[in-house]
Amino acid sequence: MPTTPTLVITRPKARAERFAEMCRALIGRDIPILIAPVVEIIPMTLDVDLTRYRGLIVTSEAGLASLHWPEQLARPPVWAVGPHTAELARTAGFDAIDGGGDANALVDTITGARPNRPLLHLRGAESRGRVQQRLEDAGFQVDSAIAYRQEDVEPDGSAIKVLQGAEPAILPIFSPRSAERLLKFEPNPAHRVVAMSSSVEKAWPYSLHPVIVAKSSTAISMAEAVAALYEGG
Repeated sequence: MPTTPTLVITRPKARAERFAEMCRALIGRDIPILIAPVVEIIPMTLDVDLTRYRGLIVTSEAGLASLHWPEQLARPPVWAVGPHTAELARTAGFDAIDGGGDANALVDTITGARPNRPLLHLRGAESRGRVQQRLEDAGFQVDSAIAYRQEDVEPDGSAIKVLQGAEPAILPIFSPRSAERLLKFEPNPAHRVVAMSSSVEKAWPYSLHPVIVAKSSTAISMAEAVAALYEGG
């Protein structure tokens, strides 16, 4: 019988575990899964006057996790990048709007609704979506605050052995940074790759197979693409 590919998940640990459960539920059977983070999320202390802002923009659950909202302040609406982050914001007591799944859709959603301003964008130390700049170009007053940073993590020897080995593996890759990190370990180009976006696809010119791009930049869409590979195999 053909060897069942190992699903190698390189997200930060908590997100990787959630994604693994999502994939198991869609696939409907046990598969070998290796959780091997290549980055770690480090929360930052926000040094900003929160009373100034009429709305918050959150492009990652890590940005939301850094937010300790004073109980005495009314909570402004949160414009969240996707459904998972929006749900976390609602759980924290905010009125949250799902921005559509990626930075492009989020900018379109905000500009279409024309919310009260000024707005505060909680972002990582590295940011690729240019959300603040694009909204400012559209006439909005937007400040940004660095809510977290990412630190590189070295996979252990067993993870590198799987990445470089001849046994089949499926690599879901969620960001260009993760792609760049993985390439440093020279994974077997025969492994199948699922990319969260076209930006991730462009960062991975290293495959014997076409890179599969998820239908939308969401975890569920990524899990569906992974499940389809297991169904096909």
